[in-house]
Amino acid sequence: MNIEEQQQTEAVTEQVQDEGAERKSRSKRRVSSKNTRGSSRAKSRRHEWTPQEFVVPEVADRKRFHDFNLPDALMHSIADLGFEYCTPIQAATIEHALAGKDLIAKAQTGTGKTASFLIGIITDLLDFPLEEPRKLKEPRALIIAPTRELALQIAADAEGLVSYSDLSVVSLVGGMDYEKQRKALSKGPVDILVVTPGRLIDFVKSKDVDLYNVEVLVLDEADRMLSMGFIPDVRTIIRHTPRKGPDRQTLLYSATFSEEIMNLARQWTQDPVQIEIESESQVTDNITQTVFFSVSK
Repeated sequence: MNIEEQQQTEAVTEQVQDEGAERKSRSKRRVSSKNTRGSSRAKSRRHEWTPQEFVVPEVADRKRFHDFNLPDALMHSIADLGFEYCTPIQAATIEHALAGKDLIAKAQTGTGKTASFLIGIITDLLDFPLEEPRKLKEPRALIIAPTRELALQIAADAEGLVSYSDLSVVSLVGGMDYEKQRKALSKGPVDILVVTPGRLIDFVKSKDVDLYNVEVLVLDEADRMLSMGFIPDVRTIIRHTPRKGPDRQTLLYSATFSEEIMNLARQWTQDPVQIEIESESQVTDNITQTVFFSVSK
């Protein structure tokens, strides 16, 4: 099968995937917005800390995290981390993520993109807890990264942002003890699952992970996953998640917007908001070149 045929097949799969099944849409799986936002905020108010203690002055043309009406528990973590003003990618994407829109965002590593999608996910999970009992192996948010190092860093960042909530974070990456990771899944319901593609497929095949109820899917550094040959694995993973649109919010981040990346984005997202944040300096700006002359005797 050539690339064009494979893409057409993937598009059809996305459209007909799980039709007739009893899977509920993201909105129907949650309790009402009015009730859940009230209960989440009430829980946050039980904390002694309040956002008023985290004073960040308003500055023209700069977005503060206060401006997004985030849960108090999340704002407490943000205050501890010293995040005052949004980076450009955060200012441009958080509002859309909170609105439940799909995103295709172009941003380099080190621009704050990890915090941008984590803040959206954590707010969503805190504001909309599920009514029904949850199974241990069913994550609500899935973050896919191309390398073990990046996945572990994302998981660490997530842990820092959920420190004042009951949300759980689990990472599944290759090159580390499988059984230890399986035990981490069994400790309780998983809210945020951060993975590398190959290791997640291992867990899905062994039925240790079920992606049936994933509400938010993040594809981080999609261009690297493409160059490293992970796209077939990512396709396999996505086929196990709810269909795009009302059943699954998809956030795709890439350092480049090649035609191949845009083709993939069109297959995996629905009516996405496209955002491009240019790096303030070129990669070469960070390289110092030194010439050494040797004098032969």
